[in-house]
Amino acid sequence: MDKWIFSLKLRNSAGALTALFADRGVSIESLSAQGGGTAGTVQGTAVLTFAASEARKSHLARLLERLASVQEVTEYRYDDAGHARKSTLARVTLSAEALRARLLPSILCDVVLEAEGQTLALLLGPPPALDSLLAELTAEDAVLEMDSTVIVV
Repeated sequence: MDKWIFSLKLRNSAGALTALFADRGVSIESLSAQGGGTAGTVQGTAVLTFAASEARKSHLARLLERLASVQEVTEYRYDDAGHARKSTLARVTLSAEALRARLLPSILCDVVLEAEGQTLALLLGPPPALDSLLAELTAEDAVLEMDSTVIVV
């Protein structure tokens, strides 16, 4: 099973999209949505990530394209470093220096706060690279909390 990203241009809210995936046994791993626009125009965008076979991904894309609320569907492979970035705000039990020492060159780190043996950092990088780092830190019980989203350009 592969991981995928859909970037959607919407005419209204992204709420109805989750049911389409759930009804087909596909869990959305991350979903970010932004509203805007005026009546009759694109009113927002949504970016979602999920795991599915190539055939199931293609089927979901066709179903989404048929929805009146969806104006456009753009598909990306999750590991498409040319288009996708993952951002994570993470609070970890490492010092900022120790966290930075763990980073691959493709991952950017902005330390928001370092206090009381914890670091709050904004991490940005290709989704698989950031996932790998976060999995390692989680396995070491170094992640206290985190929130992630995937963006595409």
